[in-house]
Amino acid sequence: MLNYTVVEAIVESIDLVTLDEVKDHLRVSKDIDLEDEIIQVYIEAAVDSASQYIGAPVNSSTVVINAPCYSNKIVFPVRPVTAITSINYANKEGVNTPLEAAEYKAVNYRHENKVILLNAFDTQPDNEEAITITVQCGYTAETLPGSIRRAILLEIADMYTYREDRKEITNKASEAALRPYRIYG
Repeated sequence: MLNYTVVEAIVESIDLVTLDEVKDHLRVSKDIDLEDEIIQVYIEAAVDSASQYIGAPVNSSTVVINAPCYSNKIVFPVRPVTAITSINYANKEGVNTPLEAAEYKAVNYRHENKVILLNAFDTQPDNEEAITITVQCGYTAETLPGSIRRAILLEIADMYTYREDRKEITNKASEAALRPYRIYG
């Protein structure tokens, strides 16, 4: 099994859940804006918590992944992959060479996204960053699965209700909703 490294993740700042949606969930009047700022902090923290539990950005993101050498199938350590922006490799001489879109195929399953390289090529030996793949991954407000939305809302409600320190820091219902999307390994 090859070791893939996420080098960089640029997360877009989009609202996966809206302030009004959260206020409805919390049964807080939309006319009262005294707690809007703290609720927004809870929204950001809940999305971050979901991303940490899953092991990949929940928000739509650009992620750069490095692989050490050629393999005809590369399974991404993030999902869902919505687009492959570029694939570059260091050839035997160390020259950065782009792959054309016709030279690979993206395959997406619910729990596995991968790229299949259609043509073999030689990479620079002993280079831990021989292949660099830039992908778009994550969800938008429109594509966010209901169970992830539910987990985020549960986390927000938990933070809102228990604002002080407490013994139990994990929300079991939230974890159960996120578990099918978790990346293991």
